[in-house]
This record gives sequence, structure tokens and C-alpha cells, in this order.
Amino acid sequence: MTARRKKNRLTDRRRLSVLLSFLLPVVLSALFLKGCYLGHQVQGQLGVTFNRTPLTEAAAHETDPELKTLLTEIPQIVRFGIADMYLTPSGNYTSYYATEKEGITFVVTAAPKLELKPHTWWYPVVGSLPFRGYFEKAPAEQLTADMEREGFDVYMFAAPAYSTLGWFSDPVTTPMLRNGRFWMTETILHEMTHVTWFIKGEGEFNEALASFVGNTGAQDYFRKYAGDMTTDFQAVQHQKDETYRRFTDLTEQVKEKLNAIYTDTSLSTEQKLSAREIVFKQAETDILTIYPKSSEKFRRLNNARLLQISRYRDDTPVFRQLYADSNGRWDIFWSKLREQPDTYLRAPLPYTAFWLVIAAAVSWAVLIYDLDVRMSSLAYLGDREFIGDSLLPVQLIYDYGAMPAGLVIVFSLICLFNLHRFSNRQDVYAVTLPAIASVVLSSGIIINGILKTFIGRPRPEDTTLFGHDEPFVPLFSLGSDGESFASGHAAAGFVVTALFFGLYYTGYRKTAYTAYAGGLLLGILLSAARISQGAHYFSDTFWALIITQISGVWCFQSYLLLKKYIPKPIPVKDKIPGKFSRAVRAVISVLFLVLYLIGFMHAKPLYHWQNSSVNIPPEVSTLEIRIPEGKERIELEYVPDRRTGTDYLVLGSGFPWLTFQLTQDLTADGTSGVFSYHVRRPIFHFDYAARITIYVPKGLSVKISGRSDYTITSPP
Repeated sequence: MTARRKKNRLTDRRRLSVLLSFLLPVVLSALFLKGCYLGHQVQGQLGVTFNRTPLTEAAAHETDPELKTLLTEIPQIVRFGIADMYLTPSGNYTSYYATEKEGITFVVTAAPKLELKPHTWWYPVVGSLPFRGYFEKAPAEQLTADMEREGFDVYMFAAPAYSTLGWFSDPVTTPMLRNGRFWMTETILHEMTHVTWFIKGEGEFNEALASFVGNTGAQDYFRKYAGDMTTDFQAVQHQKDETYRRFTDLTEQVKEKLNAIYTDTSLSTEQKLSAREIVFKQAETDILTIYPKSSEKFRRLNNARLLQISRYRDDTPVFRQLYADSNGRWDIFWSKLREQPDTYLRAPLPYTAFWLVIAAAVSWAVLIYDLDVRMSSLAYLGDREFIGDSLLPVQLIYDYGAMPAGLVIVFSLICLFNLHRFSNRQDVYAVTLPAIASVVLSSGIIINGILKTFIGRPRPEDTTLFGHDEPFVPLFSLGSDGESFASGHAAAGFVVTALFFGLYYTGYRKTAYTAYAGGLLLGILLSAARISQGAHYFSDTFWALIITQISGVWCFQSYLLLKKYIPKPIPVKDKIPGKFSRAVRAVISVLFLVLYLIGFMHAKPLYHWQNSSVNIPPEVSTLEIRIPEGKERIELEYVPDRRTGTDYLVLGSGFPWLTFQLTQDLTADGTSGVFSYHVRRPIFHFDYAARITIYVPKGLSVKISGRSDYTITSPP
């Protein structure tokens, strides 16, 4: 086995290991539950993954000349799909799974007896689909019998292939090779289409598109490569296509007759059932004229089978018209397909409804069970101190966790600046423009610009519940002074998920799911950090999640609706003359990224904490703290010292200097003093976080002079 084959096999096993590591508790329980669908699917996928051989090795050892030829041709078909049809590369069909079964999976579809509407099953990630597949025939037959007892029309068939949507490297299977070159080519391109374009919960659309692309792409392939085009394609395949067209046209006529019966309100249920049987009997006779040698099972129709035939029609008018308008160019076809209003118009509505339902349920639980106070209390140590105040990892998450939100904008701008490097520039627009809009809208305008000011909810650390003087304001209530609702830091993490929509839309599904999972994880970490610091309640961070999700999907939807008004990309590589234009742009892009990182680090301290203590003599009654620059954000408070029983004064701020000095100047009479600091600012510097602790006697009056003048007096 060559190094490349070993690497491919190892990559698949790593992918499977990663997936199982996330689903391990569920998978282990499923494997031991009798009849569990998930357990069956996991065992089946494991059987396929670990019982296949590299395609080149299978072709080399194949003794059947016809199968050997087919296996040898598959890499060329895959290359054609990627290079000529712009299908997404996925690593599929580089291995071979041999089986004597009639299909690799056994698929069950169902529909009500008096309605041409498919029954659907819900699955994680892909949503609701109108079929259920099994790796073994027995459970599929059991489900068929169960559905028939429940009163459904059911149709079960053996499928020669299936798609894992790029999550695993799908193999070539023996059933894919049993019907000749054209059918094998059509099946491979059909399944590659699922990897390129798959809309969650839209099974009818997905299969119709894949059937059209597979059939039309196979014709294009044979026109380009087939040496025996006259016999293998033009004559035989044309006759098969025409026969199948007659069959599908007949089934569409049957559906029209049945729909008229099912919607006739003057007929009773018994009359409708009787009338539909007459239609089915006539259809069986008509099918026999099209396929004289067909079996009785093939000629038998019901609602489920009619829907299945329509689902896999390869001549859907809208796709055929798009292909004709594209002049046979698949890159233009995919671009035009994305412009179709029905393709994604329904996507934001269920997504928005889902998050609103979650928001209503969680908000109800917050109000009923007082979750905000309970969760903040878990992080409260007493004496105005929260657990996150003294934990360096929490401080780092708080200070640098918001950086990826800025990086979304930075990398988006870099991509737009280097648009000439991308083959499909509309895809760059689809990923970057909605992501930038979502960051600005959700994290910037809605949360930090509107909600924090309008709601005015005090932070937990400022309320009477945790040692201060502001009243507690419940969720959905208005306060007078505070910026707790909603969490800007949590939003800066969750907003990274906005990349998902554009990446998924353009076919980069793995990257899309990675961005979504990364955004959720980052948002959760920032939420936990802010709650542990007493800066936000749970509901503040949760609503940051809701706002970013709804904003993300509607920003992307707005892009789809407005993209026709966006100027088409210009070949910007011609705007900088000379052979160094690409290098110049690369250097500018790197400098832009470096400047962002320097700017972010300049705004956030490196947390080399400087703790300086100054003891004030008991006879001093007045202390003045002078801020020479007048620019620092000062936090001044008295905190009880649990160790000594006295108070100490905390002056905390981010000082943008690497070094500073503290001096104390007491007056001659010893009744007042001046405390100030002197600084030295280097040319290049990062913020240097400082915490000045001043131990003071009871009743000391302290005056702050600088950006804002105010006086605070220690409790007697």
C-alpha cells in the first residue's frame, strides 16, 4: 500500500474518531439498545468504513474485465465533475466497497393514503427528510410493515449509493456498477451534487437537483470522453431516456388525477379510496405498454412511490431552463441557481422561529426559577468579590476573547482586497459581506449601541445582592443606570457563527460547521467568564446568542435579496500595474492584519499585574490622588480587608505605559497628603495593567483630580 493510500485511510479513521469522540456517550448507549436507529446506522457506517479497499488496488485485483474497466474509469469521472462541473472536491470515490447485496442501503418512504404529501423523519444536521435508510434489509422491512399498519402508503427500495455530505470519504459500491457506464457516471455525479449543494430539510429539492445534475452531467461526460458514443450513448441511452420520460409523464398524470380525487370535498373517505384504486389499476395497464417485460411489483403504484418517482426526476423544468440559460456552463448554472428566490427564501423563517422558541422557553425559566441570581450567586465569594476576579484564565478570556469578532471583519476585508485571487468572486461576497454586516449590526449597533443604553440594567457586581447599592433589575425590566443587558463580549464570540451561512451557501460545509461550532464555543467561554466576574447575568449572555443568530441569518438573507444590486466583481489585479501587484497586495494585507493585532493588544493589557501598596499614616485625614494625563479610566472603591479588619482603597486602571513610579508627598503638618504617579512612555508599547492598593485609616477623605473630579470618604 502506498503512502497516499495509507494517508487517505488514516484520514477517514481520524474523521470517524473525531465524530465518535463528540458523540461517544450517545453512540455507546445506542449500540446496546435493541432496535435503535442510531445504533444501526453507526454499526453500518463502521462496517463500510473498515471493510473497503483503495480504488486502485481494487481495480488491479478485479478479474471481471467489465468491472475492471469501470473501476479504472471512476477517477476520470470524479475529475470531470470537479473541473468541468464545478462540483465540490470531497475525497469521495477513492475506495471500493464490495457487497453481494442488491443495494448498499434500503430506503423506506411513506405518504398518507389520501394525500400526496411525503411523511418525513427528522435527523441531526440535515433536518427533516422524506425517507429513512437502513444498511440491512430486515429493519427496513419491519418499518415498512409498521407504517402500513398505521395506514400509510409505503415504498421500499434498494439504493446503490448514499452520501455522507462530505463528512466521510464515500466509497464506490458494487451496486453502482451493475447497470453499465452511463448509469455509474450518473450516480457518481448525483452523489457529488449532494456534497456541493444540500439545503437542510429540503429533501425534495435536493434530490431533484442531484438527479438533474447527475443525468445532464453524465451526458456532458460522454460527449467529451466516451469513445463508443454511437452505441453506448446516442442510441441505447437515448432510447432508455425516452422510455423513462414516457413513464415519468404517466406518473405525473396519475398524480393529477389523484390530487383531484383527494381534494374533492363531495367524496367520502371510502369513495376516495375506491376511486384511487381505479386510477392505480389503469396506471398498471399503461405502464405495461411502456415496459412490456416489467414485473408486477414494478407496475404497482401508491402515493409513496409516485412521490419517490417525482423526487428523482432528472428533467425538472426549472433546472433545465437554468442550464439552457447558462449555455451549458456549469459555473454559470450554479451562480444562477443561487439567485433563485425559492431556494433560500424559506430558510431564515424556520431558523428564526427555532431560536425565538428557544428564547421564549429559556427566558420563562429564567424568570420563574430566578436563574440569573442563582447562577451569579454560584460565582460570588462574598465581600464584593467574584471567583473570576482573581483567575488569570478568566481575565485572558475576557480581554482577548473578543478578538475573533474583529478578525472576522479583518479577514473579510483582506479577502475583498485580494478578490483577484479567487476563481469565484461572488462566493467571496456571499461569505464576507453578510458576516461584516452581522458583526456591525448585532454586536455593534443592537447590543452595544441600543440595548445597553435603553435597558439600563445594572451589572450583578453593582447591585445590592452582591454588596453594592444598585437595585436588582429582572430580565425584560428597565433600569436607570447600567450596561448589563446584553453582553457585548458574549456577542463578540457568538457572532463568529455568522460565517456559517455564507460558507454553507457556497459549498464549504465542513468549514461552515467548524465556524459555527467555534463561534458557539467562544461565546460560551466568554459568557462563563463574564458571569464569573459578576459583570453579566446568564440572561444577558443568552440573549446575546439569540440576537447574533437571528441577525446572522437575516443579514445573509438580505444579501441574497440585494445581491443583484451589488456591482459585479472587477478584475482588480489590473488596477495595480506591474508584475509585483500580487506581492504588493499580499504585503498590504499582512500589514493590515499586524496593525489590527497591535491595535487590539494596545487596547487590552498584557496582565503583568503591578501591585503597589501605600500606607497612609492614621493622622492624615485628607488624601488627594492626582491623575496627570487625565485620560485613564479610574475605578475607586473601598474594600474591607478580611485579613486585617481595616479598609483599603483600590485604584485600578489600564495604564498605557511599561513603567511607572508611585510617590507620596505629605504636608508638613501631617494632616493631608498628595499621592501621584509619574510615567515614562516608550515609542512602542502595550497596555500595562496596574492595581494600586492603598491602606487607609477609617474616615479618610480622598479626592480624585483628573478626567473627572470627585471625592470619596471611607466609612467611619
